[in-house]
Amino acid sequence: MGIVLAVVVPAAPAVASADTTPLSSSHRAFSTAVSSHRALDGSGGAENSLASFQRAARSGETDIEGDVRATKDGSFVMSHDASLRTPRCAGPYLDVPLRALTLAQVAKMTCSGEPVARLADVIDVVRPYPAAILRVEVKHAGTDTSTMRTSDAVRLAKTLAGAGMTARSIVQDFDWATTTRAVRTASPTQRVSALAGTLTVATVASARSLGAYDLSYAQGASTGFWNRLIAANGLRSTVWTVDDPTRARVLRAEGVRTVISNVPSTVRAALGAPASECRLTTYPAATPTRGVTLAPGARTSATLPQRSPDGRVVETALVRVTASTSSGAAALRVAPQGTPLTTTWEQTITVDSTSRSTVIEVALGDRGAIRIRNTSTRPVSLAMRLVGGRAYTCS
Repeated sequence: MGIVLAVVVPAAPAVASADTTPLSSSHRAFSTAVSSHRALDGSGGAENSLASFQRAARSGETDIEGDVRATKDGSFVMSHDASLRTPRCAGPYLDVPLRALTLAQVAKMTCSGEPVARLADVIDVVRPYPAAILRVEVKHAGTDTSTMRTSDAVRLAKTLAGAGMTARSIVQDFDWATTTRAVRTASPTQRVSALAGTLTVATVASARSLGAYDLSYAQGASTGFWNRLIAANGLRSTVWTVDDPTRARVLRAEGVRTVISNVPSTVRAALGAPASECRLTTYPAATPTRGVTLAPGARTSATLPQRSPDGRVVETALVRVTASTSSGAAALRVAPQGTPLTTTWEQTITVDSTSRSTVIEVALGDRGAIRIRNTSTRPVSLAMRLVGGRAYTCS
């Protein structure tokens, strides 16, 4: 009969959070906050428009996300795309990079029937609502040099500081590894969100070392392991873009601190509904048995499915490990791939000359893999086979 070992995780330290007290009594406080993606609220408004930012702030949104692009003359305008294109946008400078246009030229363009918003105007309409936080992503063109990217990020931080919005803003940047130090030098209290398309343990450690406020990543990668790891590094976890209410409930169960959504009121309602909790359930699965002999001190890894057979995100895998030595005792240590050696992320399996089969429960690490290493002085014969996993089911 297999023995199931629980994964031991480090306690997450307390993390300072922004003041997100809502202005409207209809916006209840939850352990997982909701951010309005591109200032949208599901009502059909135009993304990144001045009207949408004003409506979001006025309605009580406490975290409002938007994108900025630098113009030729050094101003910032609200746009996700590098250039304005049909059919959404109209005017004399379609398909011309915003970086090649002056602010006056951009003013001749419209998108979704509204003028292209300036960051300065967005700040002005949000400022009267003291609970509203601006989460501003500085967008870079693929052809921008590292120097240009850093200059844009620093100028954005200085713009927010000059407007008295440092304490009420978060700068998001996919180029945070390059720009964060310069941003924090220019504006030491500016919060920086490290945007990541994929997650690795090294990414989390790097964001911590640079002093990022949160790690913002695509919601499909979220698991409890990653959010505990992020919290243990003193960061908040933020995920995007979450429009499915059930997925939002799972993310809350996994420990996500903020979800960015195109329909924030819908997601907020789902999180506040009675009986909205999710629970871990076990499912069966199988992969072919993989055998290997681990020399003393050697390690191996196994990449496992990151989705259950019915499409849910895998929280932990159940792996049958059969191992033995030719004589004497040995020890195997199992952990999510990428985690440091000899930490509490590892769990130990004791092995001797009698072949024994043990079922271990382990979270998936970098690229959905686990690591097994032989910490003894004897070779170990090892066979591994996936037998199931655990994923969230919501009522």
